[in-house]
Amino acid sequence: MRQRLLATSLVLTAWLWVTPLAQAEEHLDSVHLLRTHTEQLLDEFIGTAEQQAVESLEVQRPRAGSCQISGEGFLWTQDDLDKKTVSKTNKGRLWKQKQELFAASEPSGEGRHYFVQGYFGNIKPFETSPLLIWKHVHQTISLQDNEAHIGVQTSAETYTKQAGTVQEVSILLADWISATGFDARVVEGHRDGSYHTWVSILDGTTTYIIDVEESPQDRISLSTKTERYQARRGYNAEFLWIYSAEGWHQISRFIETNEAPATSSNQSLNSQYRVTNDTPIMLSPLATSRNVGVLKRGERVQIIHSEGDWHQVVYRGEHTGYVPRGSTQRVL
Repeated sequence: MRQRLLATSLVLTAWLWVTPLAQAEEHLDSVHLLRTHTEQLLDEFIGTAEQQAVESLEVQRPRAGSCQISGEGFLWTQDDLDKKTVSKTNKGRLWKQKQELFAASEPSGEGRHYFVQGYFGNIKPFETSPLLIWKHVHQTISLQDNEAHIGVQTSAETYTKQAGTVQEVSILLADWISATGFDARVVEGHRDGSYHTWVSILDGTTTYIIDVEESPQDRISLSTKTERYQARRGYNAEFLWIYSAEGWHQISRFIETNEAPATSSNQSLNSQYRVTNDTPIMLSPLATSRNVGVLKRGERVQIIHSEGDWHQVVYRGEHTGYVPRGSTQRVL
């Protein structure tokens, strides 16, 4: 396909270069037919690329993980979330500790709740600009009514099914734009006084708004030039923020974990442990992995996942890494 398109374009360019103006005027119909054929080939090529992008996306489940309050060691795991949402409510939930918001969750299509960050999948069907991503999504993804929809789709599901709610399409947009290197997040708040969800792109002190219910214009709206939107909270694949008069404030971080059966030692994954000896911290659960630091004897950690001969731990309040099994002891 690419070779046919290139060959046709070269023929058209060469013909216009060597043909005198008078002769060209006599053959306008031929030029029009050749140009139309080229445009058809181009449309066919783009359509094939988009179809390949759809087919290459894996329709994954939401990512399971733990939620850590910023500046604290407190972790709320997927297991904790499962216990609190055993009734399988179809409504999103906001979770608070001492009246302070620290996490938000949404039910999947099967009814299980996941932290909202887990619906991002770092997808990038193809490389382009935020404005063109918005235009492409607006043209190819159909909006669905919330009332007729059960659960929340991941970004990959929405792109593959080419349909989603305002929230789901916003997650897709924020995920894709983030994957191209921009600070994009899904924002919940009010538009014209009514609850609404949209996408904000932060660029230094400037914020741009993408509203999936509106048609793309030649440029993305500047939020500093409109009073229609009042943000309350926002999230991306890793963080949850709240918004106030002082701006955005990060309140928690999502730490993805690979779910596995309970370990044979029956350790509580949200309990405190101490390191029994100076222990290297590895980037991944492999002896050949990169060493990213050392835990000193007596330092406290939290085990959030166990895999083979390794524990994944949170240490010094916000960092994660892997240490060998047997290198920690539970703090009683």
